Amino acid sequence: MESTSESRNSRSFSLSYFLIKSQFFWQSYLPLPIPWYNQLISTFSCFICLTFFIRAAIYNYVPLEPVSALYMGDYAYNFGSIHDIIWFIHLFWYTATVFAFNLLNKSNRSVKLQTWFTCLTILDQGKDDFFVKPNEALILASKLLFISAKSSLLFGLPFTFSLFIPHMINNYSNAFLFLMVSIHGLIIVVAGFAAIAFCVNMSYLFSFYAFLIGQKLTKIAKTFKSQMDSKSIFSHRKISSNSSRLIRLLKQVYCANFFWSKFNSNVFINTFFPQILILYSIFFVPLNKIHLIALFGLGSLNFACGQSINFISGAYARSKLNHCQRQLRRVIFTNGCKLKITHKMKLLIISEYLLHRKLFAVFESLEMNSFNYSLVFIEMAAHLMLVIVNANRK
Repeated sequence: MESTSESRNSRSFSLSYFLIKSQFFWQSYLPLPIPWYNQLISTFSCFICLTFFIRAAIYNYVPLEPVSALYMGDYAYNFGSIHDIIWFIHLFWYTATVFAFNLLNKSNRSVKLQTWFTCLTILDQGKDDFFVKPNEALILASKLLFISAKSSLLFGLPFTFSLFIPHMINNYSNAFLFLMVSIHGLIIVVAGFAAIAFCVNMSYLFSFYAFLIGQKLTKIAKTFKSQMDSKSIFSHRKISSNSSRLIRLLKQVYCANFFWSKFNSNVFINTFFPQILILYSIFFVPLNKIHLIALFGLGSLNFACGQSINFISGAYARSKLNHCQRQLRRVIFTNGCKLKITHKMKLLIISEYLLHRKLFAVFESLEMNSFNYSLVFIEMAAHLMLVIVNANRK
């Protein structure tokens, strides 16, 4: 009977069920019971991330014999010139993880930080009252979201553990050293789980959220256009109703931005520099095949969550916002539209709000659009060249 109830919950509350059962989220505003151990597991995994700041300081600044370094969990002790680079990459990731954990923890005490979840109720209820008919694009996007999130956990953790596999193979005859290396491998898996749960999969959620907002804005823009092209004398009433929907949607996006703006800024900066260092390590430094595959896999997750889909989906939502604004201005300034002056003034205020408000941006200044995305790649390439030149000098 209990398993039947759990199965029903997994279908009715897909997102909440996944966050609670697979990622051990402890947010009090989730619509399902939270097991007592969820916060304990999440806090412990975050604490493990914090311990790597001490570890990295020891690995980078304390002279250690190779065996001693391995006993202490430094899998990169034999990486030569990129030893320090590898641990700096880890520190960026764990910084992002701790910040995201803290932000999610704050959301338990701040209602305005909880709107990120209320905007995603379609993933729990399977429908959104905004759409009269099922939106096929959103259904496909939701399936891709859960596939991506589960795949990140399924493949990301083995990639993390495989960082220690070469040392386990080389030292299998030394039982105690083999055991210590295995334990350190499991410890870094816990830290990797926290990074994937709090950063990677949350970035996927933002991407779905931005796509969802883009789809809603597309529907609003189409309604504005169709009513402007219509000869019906009642079109102004539908325009008024549609503008009210737009206002409600913008308020929702504005409130959700309190959470997503902080989250995206954190993930973006803490994946930008690691991406440069990972590219350098993969293409310009000789590595054994296992470490190369592991670094490639982790680099792919780094690129996916911080430097690609979140920016692309944000740019998509921003473009739909611009299109919606153009249709709104057409409503305001077309003479054939018989709207009251007060209503036109109201719509004009909305339009100006759309024009100047940066609802999809990093650091509340770098807007998510194709031009800025190109600048990010150019900046990344320039930094990579500097890293290569500096390494050649040494």
